[in-house]
Amino acid sequence: MNKKVVLLGVICALAFGCTSNKKSNVSSENEVNAESMEENIVDAEQGVVDDSPREGEILGVVSTEFADKGCDFMIKTKVEGKDRVFRATAMDSKYRVNGAKIMFTFRLSRAPRKAPCFTGDLVIIESIRLVD
Repeated sequence: MNKKVVLLGVICALAFGCTSNKKSNVSSENEVNAESMEENIVDAEQGVVDDSPREGEILGVVSTEFADKGCDFMIKTKVEGKDRVFRATAMDSKYRVNGAKIMFTFRLSRAPRKAPCFTGDLVIIESIRLVD
């Protein structure tokens, strides 16, 4: 009986220990993202534009080229040397300008593509900023 209680205690301790580590990693990642967002705000306020890519960012150009296929604003880019077209699930209106150059990070969306636009891959924009 005592062995079962001790074993159960060890399992609980490990489970709670692992969970607390995951939470601290997530909060530290959020702090880093918040810091980089603050840097962008300061840069924008000072009129300084940093066009150099940050870790994980890729360069894209917002395009209305696919409007005849029912797609409003798409992002044209190259990923691993291949031309790609993305449709963002949500993109702020200040980036919805034909020809706007953006640096962004993304992840593929699991949501199904909906009519009328079936062009490109549906993505979730994780970070985005305008570049010259």
